[in-house]
Formats: sequence, C-alpha cells, structure tokens
Amino acid sequence: SLVPLFINAETGQLRPGTLTMGARSDTYYEYLLKQWIQSGKKEKKFRDWFQASMAGVQRHLLRHSQPSQLMFIGEEMESRKFYPKMDHLVCYLPGTLALGVHNGLPKKYMTIA
Repeated sequence: SLVPLFINAETGQLRPGTLTMGARSDTYYEYLLKQWIQSGKKEKKFRDWFQASMAGVQRHLLRHSQPSQLMFIGEEMESRKFYPKMDHLVCYLPGTLALGVHNGLPKKYMTIA
C-alpha cells in the first residue's frame, strides 16, 4: 500500500503523514517495479508491493477534475484530508505503469497511464 513521507530516525518505523506519489516518495514507488524487473521477476515481493501501492493510489489519491473529468493524482494529508494538488514529479507514473504492463502486469494500469 502507500507509505507516508517520513521515517522515524530512532525507531526506523514509518511516521504517519502525507501520502503522495510526488516529491520525496516518487523514487520509492518507481523502483518497486524496477527491482522486480531487474531481479528477473523472481523477487515477487517488489511486484506485490508495487501492485498494492497502485491499489492505494486508486483508493486514496486518484480523482477527476470538475467539470472536465480529467484524471489526476493528488495528495492525502496527515489528517486524511485530500489535497487536489498533482505534484510535477508524478509525471513518472504513466511510463512506470506502461512498463509494468509491458512486463506482464494487468492491462487495467493503462487506464491510469
């Protein structure tokens, strides 16, 4: 699923906070898929974590603008309030999803890409 931006330096545990696909978290999600591919698709945990993350995106961050119905990925703040801001660093996501489909992940990801 989605992970918050920060880790507690003393405990190593994730700290509750903002959920975003943009700055300071984009690389994590991008490399879940790439680690699976680079492992020869043997390290299935990376694929599973990527797919769980994409389910979290659809559940928490994916919205459509009004009235145009344009799809965008926003952010969820620590308060669990949705913030309709699509960070510019989310631009990697369509290509990453297409790469996943090219490597055997479900074609449903292309509806987001």
